[in-house]
Amino acid sequence: MELVAKKYRDIISQPSNAICFCTSVSNTRCPRLAMGLSQKQLAARLQLAGLGLTQKAVSRIETGDRVVPDYELIVFSEVLKVPICTLLLCEQATN
Repeated sequence: MELVAKKYRDIISQPSNAICFCTSVSNTRCPRLAMGLSQKQLAARLQLAGLGLTQKAVSRIETGDRVVPDYELIVFSEVLKVPICTLLLCEQATN
């Protein structure tokens, strides 16, 4: 897993390779809560993993007010210990 993550970090280190995805509130919030982490604690772990995100940024991601670039998704996946596809799953609206 770490080798794959390093490969992706190397590939996306070029700004032209960054593609943005939008995660929904449950896709980052639920794994965070399952780990017993506050937004501040998650932000600290993300910072230790190399992302300069604050509690405010985590809050904005969870409310849908901030998009998450693909290179951040990799780190979220590692820190939250969930597959990237889990973070990208969309909730279907019901009519």
